[in-house]
Amino acid sequence: MGSGTVEIITGRERRRRWSVADKLRILAECDAPGVQVAEVAARHGVYRSLVFQWRRQARDGLLAAEPTPEFVPVRVAVADRQDEVLPEPEPAPLPSSRKVAAIEI
Repeated sequence: MGSGTVEIITGRERRRRWSVADKLRILAECDAPGVQVAEVAARHGVYRSLVFQWRRQARDGLLAAEPTPEFVPVRVAVADRQDEVLPEPEPAPLPSSRKVAAIEI
């Protein structure tokens, strides 16, 4: 009996989700001079066809970078008169404990 490898399958392999930033980073690696797409794809564990699909999406403008969140300046205004009293809001009506159902015939 020879020594071989035993592969244990524990479940279904899941589909990986690549972020836009990851896709753009992989595409940038492919654009370096002297680099083959097949090498980059193998290094990241994806098929070459997927890299070419991402390249086509980027060319068509469908693979835009995600917008980065930014802070917005806010200015807080101080009230002119502190002695002004607002009227009390009217209390909300209490919900009825009885449920009404209607059937249209």
